[in-house]
Amino acid sequence: MDVRRLGWLGTRTPRFAETTRFFRDVLGLTTFVEEPDFAMFALPGADHDYVEVIGPDAKDSDFEAATFTTGAVVSFVVGDIVEARSELASAGVELLGEII
Repeated sequence: MDVRRLGWLGTRTPRFAETTRFFRDVLGLTTFVEEPDFAMFALPGADHDYVEVIGPDAKDSDFEAATFTTGAVVSFVVGDIVEARSELASAGVELLGEII
């Protein structure tokens, strides 16, 4: 698979303050947005690559309510999305939604 970079990572956590401190203070990511129960960090040298941390009281969107129940959600930028999706499905990875 032709993975080129991380596109986005999101995680919901009851330990919002500790998790945001980890991304900011330990990993040194730049805070892009900071609100109660929501923070977004930009990866260094990256173009639109972000990490989002969502606290337990953040208002859910339909997407978040359906996907943030068991762990982090990650997206990667790949060379060929149709091929990558096929390879992931063949490997038994659960895929959420269709290519849009």
